[in-house]
Amino acid sequence: PSIIVSFTPSICNGAYTDINVTSDTPNTTFTWAATTSNINNSYLLFGNQTNINQFVFLENTVTFGSITLMITPFANGEYGSPQIININVNSSPNLPSLATTSICNHENYYLSINSLPIYPNTTYSWTVTANNVIGATAGSGQGNFVINQQLSLLFPDFSGSVTYHITPSLNGCNGTTVNYTVIVNPIPNTGISGEI
Repeated sequence: PSIIVSFTPSICNGAYTDINVTSDTPNTTFTWAATTSNINNSYLLFGNQTNINQFVFLENTVTFGSITLMITPFANGEYGSPQIININVNSSPNLPSLATTSICNHENYYLSINSLPIYPNTTYSWTVTANNVIGATAGSGQGNFVINQQLSLLFPDFSGSVTYHITPSLNGCNGTTVNYTVIVNPIPNTGISGEI
């Protein structure tokens, strides 16, 4: 029997393998064995499924992992030629959490962003949720970059806030979205009127 395998050659940490095995010979069965690098032991190393659909987790999320599968078909008392497939498992970048920041009306909010672990090709996209603040805009960037936006109160006598919802991405793998909040405070008014 011959073998037909469909799979995704590059997946993200925590994703399914989703490998489908078929043959053009009726009643074909399959056996497979795997060798792995930097893959958690929960990944089965052998089996006989026609749909190899398992979660894969990296042991060390700072680096990448790999899976090599050898799948062998069997039908009519004969083994067919085994097929070897390789799957790369990519790490997902993460962002550190930060405490809420406070600035004054019309000041610039400055946020330097870097993923953990630090990968120079990491891209970032963000959206904003603003309350009584103007000047905060959504955007994207790559590598070690900075958000630097002047934030102003829509109603200057009342405090406002902006939350930046930032998602890192590397090799098609999204990290967890992290929220960074900045409070914008009004500038005190002296309340003095008349002539001095």
